[in-house]
Amino acid sequence: MLPHLSAEAPSVIVAAAARSALAELDVMAAELGTRVTTAESEVSGASVVDTNERREAVTAHLENFLLHLTGEAPLDLEALRALGRRRADQGVPLTALLNAVRLGIQYVWEELTRRIPRENAEGTNALLAEATRFWATLSTMSDEMRAGYVDSLSARVRDSQTERDELLDILLGLPDVGRQARAAQNLGLPRYGRFQIAVVEHGRTPLSARMALADPHAFRVLWRLDHIVSVCLADVGTAQRVRGLQDILRPEPGWRIGVSRGFRDVVDAPAARRQALIALGTVPTAGTGVARYGEDPLATLVASAPDTAIEVTEELLHSVLALPEIERDTLLTTLDCWFAAGGSTAGAAGALFCHRNTVRYRLRRIEELTGLSVTDPRSSAQLLMGLHAHLRR
Repeated sequence: MLPHLSAEAPSVIVAAAARSALAELDVMAAELGTRVTTAESEVSGASVVDTNERREAVTAHLENFLLHLTGEAPLDLEALRALGRRRADQGVPLTALLNAVRLGIQYVWEELTRRIPRENAEGTNALLAEATRFWATLSTMSDEMRAGYVDSLSARVRDSQTERDELLDILLGLPDVGRQARAAQNLGLPRYGRFQIAVVEHGRTPLSARMALADPHAFRVLWRLDHIVSVCLADVGTAQRVRGLQDILRPEPGWRIGVSRGFRDVVDAPAARRQALIALGTVPTAGTGVARYGEDPLATLVASAPDTAIEVTEELLHSVLALPEIERDTLLTTLDCWFAAGGSTAGAAGALFCHRNTVRYRLRRIEELTGLSVTDPRSSAQLLMGLHAHLRR
């Protein structure tokens, strides 16, 4: 048995007025139903609730509230929650639902006021004393309906997540234009737009609530959440003042993110996903960052054929890689800094906090071990490619 909303019994005069209203329940329910339907139409453009269903719901809840005012019954909170769930399933806006509660409380107040003569001072005072209980009732009924509404939405999200993931798998999978186009339509995506895909490697760190987006509401975005690597598909055509996802994604420590080029036809998603995976491969394994496909051509080339790149690297740098770890890492770090400094010995020395002669010595050591000259363009390109592949393993 549900408790009464208030431990205080209603006044005799208010209870009598409520019983009087119950005698005209059908007439009152018809009037209130009309008010609710009109108000709902103003909010959503049209009422989606069947007339007979509306009349039954209004009659049941109006009767329960009037009985509550007589002190003969508690508010049926479970029925209120059930109605909230039902209206959510029907697509009634939450604002319209809560407005219906307000209209009902207001209408009952009007009817009680009509039934208690103004010259009856005692009755007027009793009704005014009920004002606090009316406000509390409005709050309770609204909370229960809202809770039921949210329950329905949450359940729908849980149920739809599996379906959404299945549709994304179709869209991102093997090319099949017909199935992909239907999947995109069911996901709410247009056939043509300005799309991008990002692949996020987050290891064992779960994606945060903001899904690694600085502003997840700036445009249409869908996630395929997996344990270690997740895929983001976004229609960035509505994003303002940004080039794309690379300007919006915010990696947390340990996250590596690869972003595809933009594409116009949504069925090109599989190719874009491959681009994003290649871009992900250009971010150092132990690093954190966001890389866009093609922004570093050499790194993109190496990442597009990782197995081949590793084979070539082991052949090019075999003698260097066979050295003890400290010596190996020292030589490769020096070569990396020298390339980063544009071939400047002084620049590399400054970055490494050592003398220029030390840099020259280490570069000569690399040349001796590999048989490749750092000053010869062809040999230098091979060393740079091998270094890229090694650092991103």
